[in-house]
Amino acid sequence: QTHLFLVNKPIDSEANQLKETWLFHAQDDGYGSGRSRNLTEDPATPNDLSRIETVIDWWRATNGAQPWFAQSGLSLFRQEINDALDLLTIDTDQSLSIQRIDLYRPPSGAAQFLIVTAGADQQSVTNRLMIPLAGDDSPEFVSDLEQLLRDRYELKAKDPLPTPIILHQGFPLHSSVVVGNGRLLGICVSKELIQNRHYELRPDSYILQPAETAEILPPLDLLNEIQENSQQLQQRVNRLLDYLEPMRHTEQPLLSPILRNESGTRVQPFGMLDAEQIAVWRQIEGQTIPTEDPNTPSAAKPFQPREIDGVGDADEVSNNTNATIDLLEKMGLIVPVTYAIPDNNNPTAFYRLTTEKDLWDGIAE
Repeated sequence: QTHLFLVNKPIDSEANQLKETWLFHAQDDGYGSGRSRNLTEDPATPNDLSRIETVIDWWRATNGAQPWFAQSGLSLFRQEINDALDLLTIDTDQSLSIQRIDLYRPPSGAAQFLIVTAGADQQSVTNRLMIPLAGDDSPEFVSDLEQLLRDRYELKAKDPLPTPIILHQGFPLHSSVVVGNGRLLGICVSKELIQNRHYELRPDSYILQPAETAEILPPLDLLNEIQENSQQLQQRVNRLLDYLEPMRHTEQPLLSPILRNESGTRVQPFGMLDAEQIAVWRQIEGQTIPTEDPNTPSAAKPFQPREIDGVGDADEVSNNTNATIDLLEKMGLIVPVTYAIPDNNNPTAFYRLTTEKDLWDGIAE
């Protein structure tokens, strides 16, 4: 985390002006996160750094700026991007100070809004200003906050009032700036406040990081959401079950039966094989595990190419055997498998005859 300190030496005509300091909490530098972050390109605008420049320029030329709203000691200055609010600056005259800023986010897609509480001090609140962050509504002073919230949230008399996201409270301000999505970007604090905090200049000590509050939904919407989530969960469970083998009955063997065709006979190579290839296939075809029960089909036995050639560990398998095994694998008659050797538990490559378990139905996602 990096903190920037902007130091300005006032000229003589500014020496008696109110001493204040802007503190900003910048989060968006205009670059994406992760692998898409490319610092060799120009940053996207607007971003928090360009917004801070706008605030500083406004602060230096406040007398010449035209407010969007000005009444009862409160002034609002807004900046739009593509007809949408991007930056909102809240300013007061010297008779007032901002005591609290709350963010409300009504459900059902309604525009979020701010409630700015202002007064000479925390005990004498004189104004509550509602500021919409979207839509065509204009700021308005609020005399009955509870009624405003019930109207905006479409609440009944017995419904509890919504809990706001607190953007600022605890000490008075004369200026603050909010991004169009409702995030507090910066505040302007007095020299006395910094002195009383032993010159603490970290923005995190002054700017709250609000915790998101759960959206209040009507009971019917909650039940619909629960039902939808339950259906999605059931669909995912069913899809996972499709990938698993059905439960094995006690009378079935542990190993899957060798693949057979519709007539009940074991599948055979297709096409013309020469004598050496046929001999290799006959040896592979015999790689089975017999069972004591005559009604139980035999299972496939794992083998390695050297077993087919009858060679030792130090000898090489013939090219014909390797080529034939590769051909039989492409025909789907055998499959490569990996087993752990019990002696050393090392994974070792084998082949075996194709079994019914190796067939997949191509289940779609």
